[in-house]
Amino acid sequence: PAGEWLETNARRLGVMEAPPPPILQGRDLIEVFGLKPGPHFGTILEAVYEAQLDGRVCDRSSALRVAEEVIGRRQGKGGQEVEEAAGDAGEG
Repeated sequence: PAGEWLETNARRLGVMEAPPPPILQGRDLIEVFGLKPGPHFGTILEAVYEAQLDGRVCDRSSALRVAEEVIGRRQGKGGQEVEEAAGDAGEG
């Protein structure tokens, strides 16, 4: 009985299954935005994954849009490491 209650409520809350794999990965930030790996990757990827879990991101295209928004906000708040990394990627 207690196990049934737990299973029923876990199903109702949608926690029976493991969380989905992230749609966006660090290599996407490198390929699409030309960013260099660094601590800012975690911030960007975490925001995109949260949006994915919230249902606002359902495919790569929407994930890239969210990433672009986060990158823009970081640049606006003095996130120079992102700006510099994006600028350096075009050199060479």
